[in-house]
Amino acid sequence: MQVPRIIITTLQLAMLALITVGVLLGGWWLLNLDVNTEQTQYKLQMSRLQVSAQIYYSRLQYYEGVCNDIGLPAGWRCNSNEAGYAVEFDLGTGRFYCMDSAGFLGETRVSKGVTVACRDY
Repeated sequence: MQVPRIIITTLQLAMLALITVGVLLGGWWLLNLDVNTEQTQYKLQMSRLQVSAQIYYSRLQYYEGVCNDIGLPAGWRCNSNEAGYAVEFDLGTGRFYCMDSAGFLGETRVSKGVTVACRDY
């Protein structure tokens, strides 16, 4: 049994249309990914600062003055005393990214204020 040429051509055009739609939808999806590289860079920098603060403490055995020593970017808030420190920056979404001497490193809904501990809410 032989398949008519018109059916083969119709199936080929349908497959081409499906492939084209798939490629276009995949490209649209990739272009609309919500990736915020700026926030990712800030989070990586926060990890670096956490290591710097631990080195500071290992040298002096206190945290007082760590905010001035570890090189914070402009606009970041830091508080320290002899027993601890906390650093945060505003993510701009009503949330903050915070780290403290107790080992917390992550997002919070409430600013640390003037304390030396992140508020894990």
